[in-house]
Amino acid sequence: MARRRDVVAGLTALAVCGGGRAWAGGRLGVAPTLLEMDGRDGNRLLYVNNGGDGPLTVQVRLFAWRNVDEREDLTPTDEIAFSPGQFTVQSGGRQVVRLAARTPPGERERAYRIVVDQLPGLERGGVEMPVRMMVPLFVAAAAPERGEPRLDWSATLDRASGEVTLAAANPGRRRVRLAELAWEADGRRTVIAAGLAGYALAGETWLCRFPMIGDPASLRISARTERGAINADVPLAVA
Repeated sequence: MARRRDVVAGLTALAVCGGGRAWAGGRLGVAPTLLEMDGRDGNRLLYVNNGGDGPLTVQVRLFAWRNVDEREDLTPTDEIAFSPGQFTVQSGGRQVVRLAARTPPGERERAYRIVVDQLPGLERGGVEMPVRMMVPLFVAAAAPERGEPRLDWSATLDRASGEVTLAAANPGRRRVRLAELAWEADGRRTVIAAGLAGYALAGETWLCRFPMIGDPASLRISARTERGAINADVPLAVA
């Protein structure tokens, strides 16, 4: 099956990461905005809501999710069954999408993205722009992970471009959600992402790049995760 990358490119898109409910443009809504399965219960429900004043045609797809370079690499998969895949939701209505794991938990947590598309249609005499929402789905590892999250950080400065590549390798069995990510050096603090920066998925490496300010020997990295704060002193290598 062909690999699909950058699923959100070229669309009016909303990436959903967190808990609760999210709405796009006041019409298309999903709840919850993060789903987790485990070995005891591999079934979940996703609710797709229509908060607008006309019907919505919606398509649901599911992709296996990996960290590849700076991208979320998304590949179609049948490891999670779901139904229905396409439907119409009337104004003020709600559609239930049922999901079921087809494979047992593995050594590490598996990550997926549920892609919910509002298909384009005619509205008020014009063409309605498509909307896309993306919901993280995680299938827990067979054995739970205990303790604080651990990431192996590295940072490399490319002199030619003046950019630093910051890498967070996750050797654990569970994802690490990175938010409020910042670096500090020579008394100066620079915010990389004020909100969600991304996920270091289990057994994989998350990357980001940013321009270097000054010429420090190391960076002090700070972030908030689902399981507490992370702080790390990272030597700055030069390429």
